[in-house]
Amino acid sequence: MAFLTPDGFTLINGEWERTMTKLEETQVAMFGMTGADLKEMVESTITFKHSGPVMLAMGMLSDAQEELAFGHSDNARKTLNRAKFVLMEYCTDKE
Repeated sequence: MAFLTPDGFTLINGEWERTMTKLEETQVAMFGMTGADLKEMVESTITFKHSGPVMLAMGMLSDAQEELAFGHSDNARKTLNRAKFVLMEYCTDKE
């Protein structure tokens, strides 16, 4: 029997396990990680801290080009989605 708590933990066979929400599952499919993990990763990079989000996104776009050149299309898709996340999260007016 499984019991799900509001904070995303499930009791399975007497053990508490963290389960992903549908949103987190979607984010992992899009970015390769959850949105919270992506935001933490972005904000901890030296590029973001010293050059800003636009330069970080530019670097991600270059990474995606390299991934495509080596035939890693799924990785490139996720990298492009991460770059779009950076631009939307940090470079747009949210009014």
